[in-house]
Parts: sequence; structure tokens; C-alpha cells
Amino acid sequence: MQYLIYSGLALIPLRVLYFFSLIGSFFLYYIVRYRRRIVRENLTNAFPDLSITEIKDIEKDFYKHLCRVAMEIVKAKRLPKSEFIDRVKVKNPELIKEISENYTRSVIVLTIHQGNWE
Repeated sequence: MQYLIYSGLALIPLRVLYFFSLIGSFFLYYIVRYRRRIVRENLTNAFPDLSITEIKDIEKDFYKHLCRVAMEIVKAKRLPKSEFIDRVKVKNPELIKEISENYTRSVIVLTIHQGNWE
């Protein structure tokens, strides 16, 4: 059932999914209050010189970003290859090619999502 939901959402244009992410961030921040105490505590520790108003602004931005990334993950399932290539950057692709051509063993590439949500 979840597969069908994700597959259906992946068909929706990214701009519409971004709008859904705003609704989701509102829901997570104000209604569910998902991890709000932990997020605030982390931000206060990371930025002790900021006022509570500035911390709350960053909190809200965190939830918007979290939901936006979630929608991008869903969309990636059906994203055209050309658009996916435009969005994903690989540093030193020639290194991967060189290693895979010059060695008889397989190459495993590990990736990260670089960025701090909190």
C-alpha cells in the first residue's frame, strides 16, 4: 500500500510537492510537535548567542527543509534521468571510472546527503 502511495506522489510535479511540504512542515511543527524540544535544545547549544526568536525561526526553517527533502526523495523515484543528473553532483567521476577499469574487483561507491537540518 505504501508503495502505491509513494509511486502516486512521485507522479505529482515537484512544485506541487513543495507546496505539500509546506503543509507537512506546518503539521509537524505546530500539531505533532515532532522532536521540537530536541531541535530547540540542539539549536540553543549550537547557537548560544541567538535570541529565542532567532532560534524559533531556524526551527521553522528546519521543518520546512525536512519536509522538502522528504518530497524530493519521493520524487526521485520518477525523476527523469536528465533532471536527476542536473540535481546530483559527483565529484571526481574520472576516479571511479579509472578504478573500475584498472582493477578486477568491484567498486562500491558510498554517498552522503550533505547538509545539516538542525
